[in-house]
Amino acid sequence: MSSNEYYQQNLKKIIFIIAILVSGGFITMFSETVLTPALPTIMAETNVSTNVAQWLTTGFILVSAIMIPLTAFFINRFPTRRLFMGAMSLFAFGCLLCAISPNFIVILLGRFFQAAGAGMMMPLCQTVVLILVPIAKRGTAMGIIGLVMALAPAIGPTLAGWVIDVMGWHIMFYIITALSVLDIVLAGLVLENVIETSHPQLDLPSVILSSIGLAAFLYGCTAAGDIGLLHIIPWLFILLGVAASAVFVKRQFNLREPFLDLRILRYPRFTIATIIAMIVNAALISGAVMLPIFMQNIQGFSAMQSGLAMLPGAICMAIMNVVSGRIFDKYGPRGLALIGLSLLTLSAGAFVLMHPGTPFALICVIYTMRMVGVSMAMMPITTWGLNAISNKRMAHGTAINNTLRQVAGSIGTTFFVAIMTSFASLRPNDDYITANLYGIHISFAVITLFCLASLVLSFIYVRQPKNDGVIKLKKQRA
Repeated sequence: MSSNEYYQQNLKKIIFIIAILVSGGFITMFSETVLTPALPTIMAETNVSTNVAQWLTTGFILVSAIMIPLTAFFINRFPTRRLFMGAMSLFAFGCLLCAISPNFIVILLGRFFQAAGAGMMMPLCQTVVLILVPIAKRGTAMGIIGLVMALAPAIGPTLAGWVIDVMGWHIMFYIITALSVLDIVLAGLVLENVIETSHPQLDLPSVILSSIGLAAFLYGCTAAGDIGLLHIIPWLFILLGVAASAVFVKRQFNLREPFLDLRILRYPRFTIATIIAMIVNAALISGAVMLPIFMQNIQGFSAMQSGLAMLPGAICMAIMNVVSGRIFDKYGPRGLALIGLSLLTLSAGAFVLMHPGTPFALICVIYTMRMVGVSMAMMPITTWGLNAISNKRMAHGTAINNTLRQVAGSIGTTFFVAIMTSFASLRPNDDYITANLYGIHISFAVITLFCLASLVLSFIYVRQPKNDGVIKLKKQRA
């Protein structure tokens, strides 16, 4: 039976399966930003400093990043239902620990458990969807996943802030725990094992190298953003991460059964799509960091006002992910990629022209245009790249894509913020606003160049094959 025939005959069942997966993805991604409004209260209750409290966010990012490559092994080793329920159980246990936590250590431990479950969810969701859904319908399905990726982190701080103000942050985690348990129960009733499993051997040295490489590198980037690129500590961690990652990569190409099949990067289409997605994610995250700095430090807006300026863009991005998916299924990725990356490039260029008197409404419009551009480019190009991979290797493809996008986001944030602060320091005779505005302008100018580079890559390489399916490479081993 072909994938199209299976899809048509089991459409209702597939919709239920995707709904379970997407709801799990939404809950876990929602939790990534849900703690932000509670940090001041937690700091006061547990008597910890800002630097210590920040580990509730930094630790979550590091652990979830480490779990992404492991997910490729888990997907091929364990049945889909058991893996999903296991990941959600880890996450729910972490939420419960946070809810009942008597001190900061227990809260941090709970966040680590949450991150362990959350890190597996997005690669798992993408892999299952791409296997269940035929190529002609994958754009719409991936668009729904993109909606979750955009909407959950966007509404997390706002909704959590309201709950925390009314009932306290402990209640917030009790609510998330209950939702997680409900999703686990539904998964037990509805979810089926849709991925063919095997018995791959876990290569422990690869796990250690991958974990050290990602954790050290991402922590180095985070530390560079906190204490600056001129300090030796970030560079020590970054170099350790690069060295461990280099050994990891070499080992994967030498293993007969690699822990993470990096040979997929020999597929030109997948590699180009991943590079473009990395640039887009770096521009997206770094812009989301610098815009509040501009609005609060240069224009004098409050944190809430800067958040409101970004909210319409997040909502439009969520909606456009679904619309872009449907367009992708009908017309392919090229038009979406070119229009989306053009909007992203133009909006980045527009931020170069911002000044202290730039109207609030205009900032909203430019940022919304930026997010619409991301929604038209990110998921369609990612889907186009993953369509070049056979179902047998799909778990490795989604893991590689998600890992590299997360790494690019961390590098981009550190790099562009460092540009901003470095160029601001070159104007010692200017007042604070003028010097920092100069740094922000230069940083957005560099972002514009990177976005333009991704647009050129898309113009040259992004095509819709006449018979869209797995690209066979010459001399490619089965």
